[in-house]
Amino acid sequence: MLLVLAVLFCLFTSSTVNSDPTFQQYAELMFQFDAVFETLCLEQTNDSSKARQMVEANQALQACVNLHHDPQNFTNALDSLTPANHNAFINYNCDQFEEIKKCYHPFTRQLEVCFTGRDVSMIKTLILLEEEFAFICEKDGANIVTVQQSNYSYCAGNLKDLLHNCTTSGWAELRSKTIETMTKRDCSVFQNLASCFQENITKCGAPLFARLFGIRYHAIVKQTSCSTKTLSTDT
Repeated sequence: MLLVLAVLFCLFTSSTVNSDPTFQQYAELMFQFDAVFETLCLEQTNDSSKARQMVEANQALQACVNLHHDPQNFTNALDSLTPANHNAFINYNCDQFEEIKKCYHPFTRQLEVCFTGRDVSMIKTLILLEEEFAFICEKDGANIVTVQQSNYSYCAGNLKDLLHNCTTSGWAELRSKTIETMTKRDCSVFQNLASCFQENITKCGAPLFARLFGIRYHAIVKQTSCSTKTLSTDT
């Protein structure tokens, strides 16, 4: 599930270091790259011990989440979802989501040691999936509907292709921007790419992924000066 939420940022390639994290660096944090956590924490605190502890907290979070969530099993279960097994799917996964939320606590505490309030907020938005969990589990899974034919496993394996069909030249410029330096044009590029990607996911046959992506997009954009009125969360 994390893959579909993170893949929008997969076109970021090289690494940069600024006093304020760029969107490229935020993307690398979203993929939970140890080196970026270490570099940015050291830059913020000038304390190598705190930087190492940030890396350890990041690694511990990933290990903890992996105990409770297998992406392949999740997509396979979505493809085989029926009214008869709907309750079992919701009950099992929502129980696991509650365990995953416990994994977040030590990671969040270390974030607050290393980063400023705004960066803590953005990193939590990029990595923690509490809003998505809430959407899936709301009203005993009422948002999770069975469809006549779905392709979640196929779509999950081809997300980069779905994204590449949407890319524009402005995306390369956006990756070097910080929250403070984003322009209206940057916001438009981001929104157009996100809308195209969401539509492609829906057409591919993964409507839940499209809705989860919409939730994450709105959460990210709320951290910026951009408007969130144009991307649907009701795909």
